[in-house]
Amino acid sequence: MRPKLKRLPEQTIVITGASSGIGLTTARRAARAGANVILVSRNEEALQQICDEIRQEGGDADFVVAGRNPDRRMLLVYNRDPALSGHPQHTAAIG
Repeated sequence: MRPKLKRLPEQTIVITGASSGIGLTTARRAARAGANVILVSRNEEALQQICDEIRQEGGDADFVVAGRNPDRRMLLVYNRDPALSGHPQHTAAIG
């Protein structure tokens, strides 16, 4: 049985390591495809700039500054976006 996937414009995607490399590329491509992206990284300045760029291109982006602890990182994300709270099955962590 093939799962029914939501279209990207109907999804919020959490991307860790989003200030550079594969995480950054993934964030930009997902935003261009219509997804709401939440960027997670330790570099606040880079995250702010990337979010500004995504928004200027018409995308929907927000960010969370977080360190290496994955449990704390996801807790910060859930607290930032109430739509995600209690629903980790509806998010994708990449990076």
